[in-house]
Amino acid sequence: GIVTTNEGTLLAIYDVRYDSNRDLQGHMDIGLSRSTDKGLTWEPMKIIMDRGRWGGLPEKFNGISDANILVDRVS
Repeated sequence: GIVTTNEGTLLAIYDVRYDSNRDLQGHMDIGLSRSTDKGLTWEPMKIIMDRGRWGGLPEKFNGISDANILVDRVS
């Protein structure tokens, strides 16, 4: 997903797939990229969601996928 903030910054959110291009289950996190110049350049990717080991299972069974992003235009 991609949005423009109230200040004009572009935020892009996406799956970061480490082991393969297939969907869940797998070792996947959620990445975010940010641009302050209308998409001409982008800051380095940041991992914003990573479940790691959880529920007694290794990361390869705790992936996160299909994130969404929204901007509250009021507050």
